Amino acid sequence: MNDLGKNTPGGFLPSEPGIEELLAKNGLLKGGWDGLNSSGAGEPLVTEQSEAAAELKWSYQKLFSSAAGQAVLEDLVNMTLRRAPVLPAGQVQSIEQQALYATERNGQNGIVVHILSMIVAGREANRPKKKAKR
Repeated sequence: MNDLGKNTPGGFLPSEPGIEELLAKNGLLKGGWDGLNSSGAGEPLVTEQSEAAAELKWSYQKLFSSAAGQAVLEDLVNMTLRRAPVLPAGQVQSIEQQALYATERNGQNGIVVHILSMIVAGREANRPKKKAKR
């Protein structure tokens, strides 16, 4: 059976270490930037995340650099960024309808802008090196 802790007159005491114990164990209670810098926390994670992000940017650039990719990208831009962000005056039945349409268009535009920014970032980044599989 799992020991969840015990109830004392001062309150419940968990059997698992609390946040203070974990911070002290990892050297993060030193305070200030020195405490964070000396702990080494997050170093491998940051490296892995930045490598994965670079690979993804490069993949966007590779995907949309072909003739077919350029045609798809041009179609996406025409369907989103080059369309009016609001309905024409004759088609609007209420301000709510216009607001919903504008919100939908904003989301569509955001996706295409993200794709374009990833392509540009992929062009500027060097192709990441593949890790040897273990």
